[in-house]
Amino acid sequence: MCKNKVFYYIFISEFNAEKLPVMKRILHRYCFLILLLIITLPGTSQDIKGSSDRLSVILDSLRRSGVILNEQQEVPVIKLNAEQAFGFLQQKYQSRYWKDSHDPLRFAIGQLIYKASYPPFDSSEFFLKKYPFDSINIPWDKFYIWEPLRLKIPAVHAPVPGDTTIIQITQPVIVTESRDTSILVVIDTLREVYSERPAFPFAYYNYPYQGDSIKAAVKTLIDLVEARDSSIINITGLGETVTHIWLNSRSEMMKRYWLRNEMGDSITVWIGAPSRNTLGLYLEQGVNFRRPVKQGNYSDARIEIREVDKSTLLDVKTIPVRSQFWKFRSEASFALNQGAVSNWVKGGESSISISTDITGYADYTNKELKLSSNNFGRIKFGLIKSGDNGIRKNLDLLETNS
Repeated sequence: MCKNKVFYYIFISEFNAEKLPVMKRILHRYCFLILLLIITLPGTSQDIKGSSDRLSVILDSLRRSGVILNEQQEVPVIKLNAEQAFGFLQQKYQSRYWKDSHDPLRFAIGQLIYKASYPPFDSSEFFLKKYPFDSINIPWDKFYIWEPLRLKIPAVHAPVPGDTTIIQITQPVIVTESRDTSILVVIDTLREVYSERPAFPFAYYNYPYQGDSIKAAVKTLIDLVEARDSSIINITGLGETVTHIWLNSRSEMMKRYWLRNEMGDSITVWIGAPSRNTLGLYLEQGVNFRRPVKQGNYSDARIEIREVDKSTLLDVKTIPVRSQFWKFRSEASFALNQGAVSNWVKGGESSISISTDITGYADYTNKELKLSSNNFGRIKFGLIKSGDNGIRKNLDLLETNS
């Protein structure tokens, strides 16, 4: 008996089996039975090596003929162009393929087919907003059937001009003269009205002023789509970080983003969509921008070079290091302004003003204690003299921050 049991998984392809000829299906069944006999009989035989060789040859032949499918198959790469993908999804969208015609997947596929079939919404929106809806209005009198109606109306004589005699009539007036008059009356309402213009887009109308109704409905839906629709943008910079921001979602969610330069320095900003189709950028609280200190160029600087004897060891000297915790700097500005007016209309006058602005900074840093403090103070003062008025103060500012 064979000690090692070998199991073979055999699959018979039945794809479109109803279309295969009857003889071919019978041949497949016979091949399957013969293969089972071939696999079973060598288990009771002593010639294991010869049986396995014959079995491998038969299996290879059956695989090449397509009767046996390999247990492990590579998934083929499916590549479709736009036309092929559109046709395939249109076919699968038909209701006979779905257990429930209201399935969310079917609804999403239908929306995708619609989006791929028609131009983008912004093109349709531009067309609808510029469309002259007044041109598709049909006058209201076209929706009725009119027929003339003959009437006799009593003739009323106007008084003779210049006659000032007032006669009070106490007896009924008998009119013996009448005139024939024709008026148009509505005898029926039309269900459908057709336009005579060749460029009229609709086949018929069933009530007047439908163009105004269509215009109002289009405006309402455009506002709804603009308020509901969202677009995602990706914000990237140096590095592999990608920040996703939804515009027009009205979520008002803010995301933190790090702006980095080529030196690796970074600063934090917050990005979000505060309102419809608006992107907001906000600087992190507590971040201050400062002007760098001006650096001077000393052209007469010299470096003294002294040769050192490298054959012997040098004495190590302790270099005292004194920590400098405080750093001070200041900025000052002075301004003088003068304005002269001659033969000016009422309200103009000459003036002269002077102002000064002094700002001082004091920064404390102690790395051992992990303590830092930034302080500054500002004094701004100014005087002005205008026209016949005396000298008076126009600037007065005392500001400090720590």
